Amino acid sequence: MDMLELAMRISMLIDEVKYGDSSINLADELGASKSAMDNWVAGTWPIPFVQMARLVRLTDTSLDWLAHGDEFDRYVLTVECELLGGEL
Repeated sequence: MDMLELAMRISMLIDEVKYGDSSINLADELGASKSAMDNWVAGTWPIPFVQMARLVRLTDTSLDWLAHGDEFDRYVLTVECELLGGEL
């Protein structure tokens, strides 16, 4: 997985959450600091798996899309979300 491409996809998802609902404190939702998020977007630190899973869950996006960028696999079906259940 290319870190810069991953960073661009992370940035896209973070922007979607910020502009979709400004009341969400994304750092708190992800369990990360604002500086950590800045480093993920810059591609200087890898995003931990738990935070990656929380981010895709907030945006109904698949982990496959985040990791590989295949536009066909971007959105998770509602049934897949229900199968995951529980909190991460």
